[in-house]
Amino acid sequence: MIIRFKSIAAVSVVVASLGNGAHAEIVMFGQSSRTLVLSNAELTQSQAAGFRKFARKSQHFGAFAVSQSTGRWDFYRGYNDLKQVQALTVGKCNIMGKTDDCEIYAIATAASLPVNAQSAKGLSGEQQAYLEETYLPKTRSYPRKFAAFVVNGSFHIGRWGRSYKETAISDAISACKRYGARLKGTDPAGVYALRKKLGLLECHLIDVRRHSDLIK
Repeated sequence: MIIRFKSIAAVSVVVASLGNGAHAEIVMFGQSSRTLVLSNAELTQSQAAGFRKFARKSQHFGAFAVSQSTGRWDFYRGYNDLKQVQALTVGKCNIMGKTDDCEIYAIATAASLPVNAQSAKGLSGEQQAYLEETYLPKTRSYPRKFAAFVVNGSFHIGRWGRSYKETAISDAISACKRYGARLKGTDPAGVYALRKKLGLLECHLIDVRRHSDLIK
């Protein structure tokens, strides 16, 4: 099953100078996703219903995990690391089901990747869509002001119209960290701890720019 969005071939690009001679290299896989079933496990009625919900909106990267002993299922989607989202999904399934037999039944991956790709890390489909369709166009609305784009494992945030580069970066990173902190109140304790251990709450600067500097 493929959910079709605007498709762009996988490409590795240097997005921006981040200061002090550093650059951010980010991989974009396009916005098209597909669901791949990896297991021959027979699903319960509840698991099958959960899987249909997962597959209806296949956003890379995602994972659907099941437990044969308890009948539990869990999924996450819209993450930017295929291995990490699988670890998080299996971990939640085991923690919440009080079991240790949860396994990956299916993944949501980028349509641009080979079907046998076992790992991939870059912008999620949603993060790339936001970068291209919201963040970059909006930087042109404030051509003489600074903008910054920051992501964590599943979240993205842009800030615009700042007079100083440092302020744009600080505001975007602060907003990203606030989002991550909110998950502490919604995730079960063990799941939040796992999310933190996997580095999914770490905020990374992807781009900072002043549009007028690019058109001189």
